[in-house]
Amino acid sequence: MPFGCPKHSRKHVFVAILGFGMGVGAWAQTPTPPLSPPSAAIDLTQPPLLVDASGVTSQGQNLGEPCRLQTPDHPVRLFDAIRDALCTDPKTRQAWAAVQVQAAQLGQARAAYWPKLDAALQFNRDHAASTVTGQPQFDSNVGSQFRTQALSLSWVLYDFGARTAAAHSAEQLLLASRYSLDDTLQTALLKTAKDYEAALAASAGLDAARDTARTAQESLGIARARVQQGVAAISDALQAQTAYAQAAADETHAKGTWQTAIGALAIDMGLDPEAAPLQLQPLPAAAGESSVAIGSLHAFLDDAKRINPKINAARAQHLAALAHAKAVRDAGLPSLHFTWKYSRNTQPVTGLGLPSFPADAQDNFVGIELDIPLFDGFDQDWKMREAQAQAREQGQALIDARRQVMHGVWSGFEGYKTATADLGSTRTVLAVAQQSLAAAQKRYQLGVTSILEVLHAQQALAKARQQQIQALTDWLVARLQLAYAVGSLGQSVETQGSVP
Repeated sequence: MPFGCPKHSRKHVFVAILGFGMGVGAWAQTPTPPLSPPSAAIDLTQPPLLVDASGVTSQGQNLGEPCRLQTPDHPVRLFDAIRDALCTDPKTRQAWAAVQVQAAQLGQARAAYWPKLDAALQFNRDHAASTVTGQPQFDSNVGSQFRTQALSLSWVLYDFGARTAAAHSAEQLLLASRYSLDDTLQTALLKTAKDYEAALAASAGLDAARDTARTAQESLGIARARVQQGVAAISDALQAQTAYAQAAADETHAKGTWQTAIGALAIDMGLDPEAAPLQLQPLPAAAGESSVAIGSLHAFLDDAKRINPKINAARAQHLAALAHAKAVRDAGLPSLHFTWKYSRNTQPVTGLGLPSFPADAQDNFVGIELDIPLFDGFDQDWKMREAQAQAREQGQALIDARRQVMHGVWSGFEGYKTATADLGSTRTVLAVAQQSLAAAQKRYQLGVTSILEVLHAQQALAKARQQQIQALTDWLVARLQLAYAVGSLGQSVETQGSVP
């Protein structure tokens, strides 16, 4: 229902635009976010772990290019390995780009609060000729050149909350993308951390294999000395030599396992696995011996419900779907628009049988338009049903995410308790096995036992060493897995010696 007021002065028109628009907007429109430029309203903070190799923040860094790293010449900490891996991982950068895409979509949703101003410029050349049959005095042949300038402004004053719901949906989708980025970072972090722990375990296994080979060589030396003294049969030396050969073969196998694990970690960090092998910072001798309480399962579950990115992302997706359903519903309601148009042209005025006369025409138009949707072939109804079904779908996805996280926390909690208990047991077994071997070698030197007791003690010690290394590895991985299930993995990595 537009109304016009042509040929007003431009000054009065602009005053009318500002006064009327501000007055109607303050009276009719529900509270909305401040009308500020989208680039200023949306502040995206770069994730702290997406940094370069020197640890400098990414300000001024081209985030479209992965980091170019070199093999470090110092022992690598777990945090260093994770930092380099996240810096070069394409999945983390892809997730960060998705956040930026969603931020741009939020800016588009907020742009609906601004008025729209358009300008049009035309340069025309016109030639018109007419011949009136039997009346040559009315014939005309006119050529002209003229230009047209026009400005038009439109502003949605009231729309029953459709823009607000659309902006809220975009905000929740941006929040969901941020949580998805957090989940991607933690997933990549967990993989790199597991590979780091596997490399540490392989290094410890190689050291244990070397110790076992050295122990077997010592036993072989004792057996040969007793054979030369004539107090032991040659079979003792042969059995000890067989045990030493087996220990040497185990050492070779352990070295291959270590090289495989180190290469996998180098690939995670974006390095060349064929370059000089990485040096890892060894774990403290007292790793895992802390008596810090594990905590209660309910505390971990409560923390997971609050901070786990999978749950938070699913919750934001559900809220975004609900807001979208409201925006679709409100889009079918009436909307109030303010319009203003101004145009000016220099098209000549002419008439039948008359010459053209230069002219300068201007037109101003101010109006309010109320759009009332009446019937669209049930298109809006089907859109509402689709949006409502999507909201229900996202609601079930939220329930599923909560269940999966709860299962992960329960499994991680029990696994961590078991790994902690196993670690203490294997330390006791290792200490007893070391004492048993020392006693067996002493007894054999004194001639009060056979070489078989020494070889059995060697095998028991080698097995105890492997069990202790495996238990320590399981404890480290279980600690990380529990932190990942809760959603606090980044905090646990920054403090490597703490319980998640």
